[in-house]
Amino acid sequence: MSIEVGDIVTWRHGVSANSKSMPMGIANCEVLELRACVDGRPIAVIRLPPPFRQFKEVGALVADLEKA
Repeated sequence: MSIEVGDIVTWRHGVSANSKSMPMGIANCEVLELRACVDGRPIAVIRLPPPFRQFKEVGALVADLEKA
């Protein structure tokens, strides 16, 4: 599964301490741009949904994103 610009994704940061459940996430984020961070890992610039819009756009590792 690949993430592309325009996709609606859920952003789940980090790894859950309990392997039986997924870490909390923010659903309905829109991918605005794809690029690479300084160490070469792929990142996405995402727009968060309305309850979190005070943060405008944020960068997230593509590995922490899943398609909705």
